[in-house]
Amino acid sequence: MNNKIPCEMIRDLLPLYADGLTGDVTNEAVREHLAECLDCAAILARMQTPEPETRPAEAREIDYLKKNRKRNRRILAGSLLAALLVAVLVLGIRTFVTGTELYGPTVASEVKVDGNHLTVNGTVVDSIHCISKVSFREEGGTVNIRTKAVLPGIYHSGSFKAEYDAAQPVQRIYLDGRLIWAGGTSIRPFAAELFASQHPYIGSMPDNRTTANALTLPMILGETENELETADEPYLWRITVKRDLPDAYREQIETDLRSCGAAMIGCIGNLSEVEFIYTLDGQTQKLKITEQDASALLGSDIKACYGDPAATQDMVLRLGLERFGYSWNAEP
Repeated sequence: MNNKIPCEMIRDLLPLYADGLTGDVTNEAVREHLAECLDCAAILARMQTPEPETRPAEAREIDYLKKNRKRNRRILAGSLLAALLVAVLVLGIRTFVTGTELYGPTVASEVKVDGNHLTVNGTVVDSIHCISKVSFREEGGTVNIRTKAVLPGIYHSGSFKAEYDAAQPVQRIYLDGRLIWAGGTSIRPFAAELFASQHPYIGSMPDNRTTANALTLPMILGETENELETADEPYLWRITVKRDLPDAYREQIETDLRSCGAAMIGCIGNLSEVEFIYTLDGQTQKLKITEQDASALLGSDIKACYGDPAATQDMVLRLGLERFGYSWNAEP
């Protein structure tokens, strides 16, 4: 037995030695002692022998699954929390710093075009946005202006002025996807939406509904039934109004329906006639507008409006379409 180091000291060092935490000199001393001391060697052997698993295999498997489940839950919770923090950060940056793109008539604008140079002044129509960025993209004589908006803050304003020099003569200008200028004419929102709804064939009912929506027909007339006669020319669109209209506004209703029918003929390429069937205080009425009627009402060829935004706006103004149904629609 090693006489230099007592067993008590060696046994105090054995836990550290077993875990590899002792230095070279200590290791050498412990090895020399263990080579001569069977009792200390036996103690080290017990330390290095794993404890036998006394629980049944099923219990050990259940514990393993429980530990795995807890770990997976922690990983999932951490991932969800990280994703939420990233989403909140991105949303915060878009809401208060970079902004989100606006669409439609959200910005009231005024455009001036001098040769290839254009100046646009805009103001957000609501009070909950401020303009953070204005960008221009040009393609084939068309200039697309995009605006981004953020929530109100000290660094941004609800109004803006932006200028741009086009590479070629400007033919049309769009702001946030809406036509605002064409061929020297500023296009108002109502006319722009009506122009965007123009389509060549009456046989496409989804496209017809787009034109009807641009004219606010569903809001003014309420529920309707639609019938198309497209087997032979002249092609006709028949609209039956389900609700009873007020007889007190008979003259205004007839005027408005004529104007609306004329606009429909002007915006749908091969449409020649529109017929409204409705009731005034229980009495059925029929009102048909032909292409000739529409042209006479406008004072020029109604089909000239098709494909021409400036002519479409002129039609809107001359037929009084922006105030269509305002007077009599309030009646129950």
